[in-house]
Amino acid sequence: MKKLLCFLFLNVFFSLSMVSQNQYHLSQFMMHQPFINPAAQGSYNNLNGAVFYKTQWTNFAGAPEIAGFNINGPLGQAQKSSLGLTMVKDKIGINNNYDVSGNYSYRLKTGEKNYLVLGVGASLMMMQSNTSEIHTIMASDPVFSGNTKVFFMPNFKFGAYFYAHRFYAGITTPNLLKNRITFGNELQGSTEFDSKNIHLYIHSGYQFILNSDLDLMTSIIAKNVSGAPLQLGINSQLLYKKKIGFGTAYRTSKELTLLVNYQIIPELKMGYAYDLNLGTIGLYSNGTHEIMLIYNIVADKKIPIIEVPRF
Repeated sequence: MKKLLCFLFLNVFFSLSMVSQNQYHLSQFMMHQPFINPAAQGSYNNLNGAVFYKTQWTNFAGAPEIAGFNINGPLGQAQKSSLGLTMVKDKIGINNNYDVSGNYSYRLKTGEKNYLVLGVGASLMMMQSNTSEIHTIMASDPVFSGNTKVFFMPNFKFGAYFYAHRFYAGITTPNLLKNRITFGNELQGSTEFDSKNIHLYIHSGYQFILNSDLDLMTSIIAKNVSGAPLQLGINSQLLYKKKIGFGTAYRTSKELTLLVNYQIIPELKMGYAYDLNLGTIGLYSNGTHEIMLIYNIVADKKIPIIEVPRF
């Protein structure tokens, strides 16, 4: 039964990825938001970044594996503009998707301690499939006799991010264009604008000061795309002495997440998330693991490392 499910899983995901570009999900999106919103990088006053690795639905053959890297920092003394670089590899079954993005953001002061940041990103999407790994009925099927070449396709993203003391809210579209591999006389990569394929993310968070030792970090994310139900994620964590964080999250896709993070040194934080699927997949999977390292480099130690709640 398990082998049959894995086989169906591979074929379903293969079909989906050849039609459109899937969006990856991070359980710890709130800890380093430039991964999901290019405007969020404008809330930092220092060179910073993060790396992560996620293995989803362990115990499934061909289950998704995602790894990513981000680095960004302000430009000039005014620090109104920021540049960033994000690289993500998303492997699902036989499909390998790569996303390399250059991001730019501009920060506007809207109050004494309030800022609005606008961000844009230009991406190079690289899609490739190991079709020779598929077991077919016809041993000599020419479509699956070898792996596909790497298809290079452009894409763009946009985001807005407002932040104040202990609060933030953002909205972003991670991909404005639809990238896909089409079947004809030969496999071809195509890029087009399709308003029905645009994903919209809205995310927000607030930090409650409970006492001198404990803070309550809350955040929420909503994801929407035409033709699919609205997905909500609600997260809450207790932060002890600004050093140790632990909490839970729930997504309407029937996933419960356990969150733990630790401030190793002022410049380096480590986070871990474990997702438990409460649906049918959870009966056959050992869960999802995600680890993230966040770093902040500050030349002047008098400048605070954290200006916005990073939970």
